[in-house]
Amino acid sequence: MIKQLSVLSACLALPLGMARAESWRMGLELIDQWSLFTCTDIGSSTDRFWDFTLDGSRLNANGPDEVSWTATVSAEGAFKSNFTGYYQRNYQRHEYRFTAEMTGNVRTDPPWALLQNLDGMCWYKLVLQ
Repeated sequence: MIKQLSVLSACLALPLGMARAESWRMGLELIDQWSLFTCTDIGSSTDRFWDFTLDGSRLNANGPDEVSWTATVSAEGAFKSNFTGYYQRNYQRHEYRFTAEMTGNVRTDPPWALLQNLDGMCWYKLVLQ
């Protein structure tokens, strides 16, 4: 009876210890060499960042202008997400739509990600803050 109890308690304790979410924040840096001349370097803006939370194999991302998405992370740490967002330019009454793709790896040290604005052909590298 004691052996059965110890095995059962070890099986219950293992998943609880593994269920730990990791979170981090990344800022944006324009990659000039890959981007069109019309792209702007928004990395200096303090409100332009992404918050990531990795919970098991699920990656949740929350970015500027209320953009958010969830992606599945591979065993090696790779992820890819396509999403649509809106941003405001000059006048707060006018919103502009954009489509983007983010790829990266959360298992590297440090984690890395690239963001491509598909409409504007702008590329950004995300860096830890």
